[in-house]
Amino acid sequence: AEPSASSIEALLDAPSGASMYATRALIDSIGLMSDHYFLYGEDLEWGVRAKRHGHSVGYADASVVPHEGGSTIGSARRRRDRSRLSVYLDLRNRLILAREQHWPWLPWTLLMALAEIGAIACAGPWTNVAAALHGFFAGLLGETGRPSNFSSLVRR
Repeated sequence: AEPSASSIEALLDAPSGASMYATRALIDSIGLMSDHYFLYGEDLEWGVRAKRHGHSVGYADASVVPHEGGSTIGSARRRRDRSRLSVYLDLRNRLILAREQHWPWLPWTLLMALAEIGAIACAGPWTNVAAALHGFFAGLLGETGRPSNFSSLVRR
């Protein structure tokens, strides 16, 4: 059985950044996406903010949007093949989003982030383990925006 669009939309907190549209009224009400996430999580934060301001978040259940996930910054499907920038931002921004939008979930998010670091350590390479640890601590410290070590994260 396929669930109804309205039942899914009632549970949906945020749109996917791969393809979305927003009305002018929404942007006037909640503003633009936050720059301090830099790449990951800004779409999720925007959706949560929209719902908190009484806007609905929907989806086009029959749409098809081709999207080569991870092609921009190297967030490949296999853990081992992910770029350092992708690993860093994923861990950092997860913690920032939990702290800012779902603070009761922060302990769980920290635990899952540590589990992810363990999985990265098992898969390798070690440069990604270092990027994950740096992202984890940057998230704990509340660092936002473009990473200060950006150039070292994009070099291979």
